[in-house]
Amino acid sequence: MWQVSSLESGQSGAHIAAMPQYVDVAFVVLVHIPLDNGGTQRESYVIGCATREEAEATIGDLYPPERNIKLFASPLTATEMEGLKLMAGEFRPWQ
Repeated sequence: MWQVSSLESGQSGAHIAAMPQYVDVAFVVLVHIPLDNGGTQRESYVIGCATREEAEATIGDLYPPERNIKLFASPLTATEMEGLKLMAGEFRPWQ
């Protein structure tokens, strides 16, 4: 027996996945981790978020509080954002 498909009947049976919502504001967060020998280990991340405070808080949560890390967040320019395709709250190591 022939049945009308959902597309022919005007109903959408399949949902098209929404396109990812990439952010247009991101920060590079530098992390200074004090070492037992007196030196400092440095790590850096890029994170898609709206404010410097949010960037520092998110990355700071990756480290145990007793590490006494120092965080420095710097916004990326529009040119630096090109091609990153970061979603809100997404972070990755920064080279």
